[in-house]
Amino acid sequence: MKYLIVNADDFGWSEKVNEGIVEAYHDGILTSATLFANAPATEHAVSLAKSKSAQEFSVGVHLCYGPWPPLLPAEELDAIFSSQGKPKFPNAKLWLQSSLCPETAGQLYLHFRSQIQSLQDKGISISHLDTHKHLHYWPAVFKIVLKLAEEFHIPSIRLINPSLFESGPLNLKMRMIIMALSLPQMMNRGRIKKSAISFADNFIGIPQTGSWTKAMFLDTLNSLKLGVTEIMSHPGYPDGLESDATRLVQSRQAELEILTDHAVKEFFSKCQNIKLIGYRDLPRINRVR
Repeated sequence: MKYLIVNADDFGWSEKVNEGIVEAYHDGILTSATLFANAPATEHAVSLAKSKSAQEFSVGVHLCYGPWPPLLPAEELDAIFSSQGKPKFPNAKLWLQSSLCPETAGQLYLHFRSQIQSLQDKGISISHLDTHKHLHYWPAVFKIVLKLAEEFHIPSIRLINPSLFESGPLNLKMRMIIMALSLPQMMNRGRIKKSAISFADNFIGIPQTGSWTKAMFLDTLNSLKLGVTEIMSHPGYPDGLESDATRLVQSRQAELEILTDHAVKEFFSKCQNIKLIGYRDLPRINRVR
């Protein structure tokens, strides 16, 4: 049997992004989303996630290091943030620092922990964790996220394991990045398999982000592997988004249109061997397989 999770990242970025995500859930095939705890429209997203019409929606935490100030006072996170709440490191250097410097790793743990605690305090039943810009691709950061999942009894984590052979705009640079990160991905898989935390068998979406077309999406659906697959998406409306803050502006509406497209929805009504599930269903699916 094939199971598919369609997850929307960036819930909370803006009200128009939020509205697009909820539309993709109600009128399309979206099953899950991950929510920023400290974004401009977090409160709006929380209210949508807690509405009666979204009770079956799987909502996780999109843990982030920037672009917004931390929830904790900057002086408590002075190894990773400036006094103005600006990140001190680009992501690649944060990876290195989190491996070599216990203080950096410890403060990143506190930073992520505050985000989870904040959303729990707001009444969100957290179904899974992932990270903005795929920070937990790196084993030192993955270890922190796994520890937090266990601490907060969050049942699932996104395991990032893109394939070199999936459809999409896999240029040479992207292939080299995926190849370079194959060893860290294997380390993360080995670590999570020793825990009680669930994860999807397959992950799709890194090379396609910003470039999804309906034809590409349908081709991806037709080539899903056995087991559980997560497709990462970024639906929404572009109103209010700045191109200097995110490269995903107009592409969000294109993805929303794909996820709510009649032909895409019709695919699932005709397909007997693929079942749409949310991250909330993943532990149960893993137990019965």
